[in-house]
Amino acid sequence: MPSRRFLLVPIALLVSAGVYALVVPSHRSAGQATAPTESATATASLTSTTTPNATVTTTPVAPPTAIVPGLPPGLSGKLTYRTEREQVTVAFPSGAAVAHEPMTPIDASQPSADGLWSAATDCSTLCRTTLKATDGNLRAVDDPYITALRWSPQGHQLALAGGPSNGGYPASDRLELIDDPASARPRILYETRKGLAHPFEWLSSGDLLIADNSEADSQLVRVTTSGEATTLATVPSTVWYLYASPDGRTVAFTQDSAAGWQLWTIDGATGAVRNAGNMGSDPAGIAPPQENAPLQEKGPLYIAWSPDGSKVAFGGGYQPPYTMTIADIATGAKHRTEFPDGYPGEIKWSPDGTKLAVSSYNLPRTHHESFVVDPETGVARDILSGCVIIWSPDSQFLAIHGEREPGVAIANVVTLQHAQLTHTPGDTPLSWKP
Repeated sequence: MPSRRFLLVPIALLVSAGVYALVVPSHRSAGQATAPTESATATASLTSTTTPNATVTTTPVAPPTAIVPGLPPGLSGKLTYRTEREQVTVAFPSGAAVAHEPMTPIDASQPSADGLWSAATDCSTLCRTTLKATDGNLRAVDDPYITALRWSPQGHQLALAGGPSNGGYPASDRLELIDDPASARPRILYETRKGLAHPFEWLSSGDLLIADNSEADSQLVRVTTSGEATTLATVPSTVWYLYASPDGRTVAFTQDSAAGWQLWTIDGATGAVRNAGNMGSDPAGIAPPQENAPLQEKGPLYIAWSPDGSKVAFGGGYQPPYTMTIADIATGAKHRTEFPDGYPGEIKWSPDGTKLAVSSYNLPRTHHESFVVDPETGVARDILSGCVIIWSPDSQFLAIHGEREPGVAIANVVTLQHAQLTHTPGDTPLSWKP
């Protein structure tokens, strides 16, 4: 098996920062519907039963149309893209530039829900988290290792995982909370069983979900901001990543099972766990992105929740067949789309939740192709050779960093026609706002 040297979990961060790769031409895709699998709930170990599978083969539409002159009609909002020197914002329908700003370092941290604070962590030596208020007030939190920090969905409470190192890797042995960033004094909410990396997420209830990992299993524990802990489920192997749905009610996580990598979900209120399906071609014990990397450096492929939290789409493995699965959380219904020439490197739901944009990457990440997929059927349509896919607010257009035609392309996802907004290699879309 060839060595894999791709880091898929940070792709979302790289894409948001305008870091991109070129793309692969691919005009073939197929959809496959598979039967749901369900699992035990509460504190039981994961088990599943499978109903008979039904397979449906689908045929995509013709390849995308040629480039058309001028911008497509119906464009609205403001699109920001980056060049080699600056960020440019254009206003539609004219496409005229309305702002030019110098490029600034991308801060991966998000502001607090009330917009009053932001946070950034520097782990070049010992980890220091700097909290900055909108009035310029600064506070610093020192911790030997901080693996992650998350703002509460309400107000500006800040949760973080910290603790000593473990074998040279960042580790955490506790979940901490900063109630008021102005005081910058974290308090311990939960102490874990072992100094491993323990991912966590906020829930819509205002509680937190943490994966308490040991060498034998992982306990998914709900922790209140007062420190009350309830074990919702126990799963048979380490959980390295959690992915909260937009509404914060459900959290997806990955498991390296005997059947290979699988995606599961847990209901943050009831503790019910469900199997969303196999993630692709990688066999058990082989966790992407690097075949021989330490477990702490391995991660699953791209995972994307629908805006309403009812469905989750996720990529498959690094070996053919290159697949994306769309799973309905409530019904267990699944659709699988195959991308013969590359794995799903980006998966972006449209704002209205009715479509998915997918950019497939070939293994060297020198080529990829952008598609629009129907989540109800799994049928894919080839839109344009390109990557870094950004939806318009009305879900009718995509801004794409083009490959065959350099620059930023604007594609109509209904007519499949596209036009060039810019023609300079390296120009990359960043955001599209109303």
